[in-house]
Amino acid sequence: MSLICPMCGRQTDHLEEGKCPECRLKSTPLATIHPPEPIRVCRGCGAVFDTKWVDVDDIEQLIRKRALECIGVCPEAKGVHIELSLFEMSSNRYRVEGMVVGTMNTDVSQPFVLDMRLAYESCPSCSRVAGGYFEAVVQVRSYSKSPSDAQLERVYRILEALFSALRERGDRLAQLTREENVRGGVDLYVGSAKAAKKLCTEAISQLGGALTTTSTPAGRRDGRDVYRTTYALRLPSRSVGDVVRCEGEPCVVVGITNRLHIESLYRKSTRILPLDSPLEMLGKLKDTESVPVLDEDATALQVLHPKTLTPVWVKRIEGVHVGDVVDVLVVGDELLSVPRDYL
Repeated sequence: MSLICPMCGRQTDHLEEGKCPECRLKSTPLATIHPPEPIRVCRGCGAVFDTKWVDVDDIEQLIRKRALECIGVCPEAKGVHIELSLFEMSSNRYRVEGMVVGTMNTDVSQPFVLDMRLAYESCPSCSRVAGGYFEAVVQVRSYSKSPSDAQLERVYRILEALFSALRERGDRLAQLTREENVRGGVDLYVGSAKAAKKLCTEAISQLGGALTTTSTPAGRRDGRDVYRTTYALRLPSRSVGDVVRCEGEPCVVVGITNRLHIESLYRKSTRILPLDSPLEMLGKLKDTESVPVLDEDATALQVLHPKTLTPVWVKRIEGVHVGDVVDVLVVGDELLSVPRDYL
């Protein structure tokens, strides 16, 4: 049975939506533009809700992605491409202007305009942190009176790098909630117990030290017991490169794990000692100075004192002779020669 298209008057075997296939295709829009939903953004950390809260590096790239999701292209269209231009109208509003270009029997261009809004709120992690939430406390202490400024600075550098990486991998509670300076060190309150443990592990890996862990009940959540963990991180009283006196002879700290690894400056013997061993501090390898050798005998070298500029005899270093230079460490009124191997 032959039918007549009411649009063009041509005969056709069937009608689609009351029109012949050609007319129906001409009257079908190339794309359907849906109104965009506001983009939920955390005002604290800048994360965006995209089925879950995630960090984004480029908010404008996300806006373009959301704009494209608002465009439903006709499945019968061919060779479709979409052009976008983004304009920031205010801190929470963007205007997206664009064009959908494709073929529907003939080449078609369909302009569109989208008003994209950012809806600022606090993500659950930031809400918890703002409320002082924490799952663990890292108690940074030392085997000496208190951690040195250099040790604390190193711990904070580790914390910043590690927590940033953990948040990128999804641990949004990897944040420092607060810190308290206490007698003998500092207490770090951390939102994530896993992040706190990783901080301690990395600090010990880089600085040495020891760790003890305790947990205490902190209520129930979702029908399960919740615990808060305290990590007692005790840092060594000495650092790699420290020159110390052990059993009357000068030694160098060459390594730290859960023990001190020291070597005699002159006998190349190694000792492994507890972290709390009482060792007299003589100086640091980084503070050595190079001075010329003026004279020598079988056991000693005569050098020019770098402070007083007077001749001083120091212990002989193998392979060093008159006319060479030797590295020395000023220890009070004395000089200590240091083999080049340690520098």
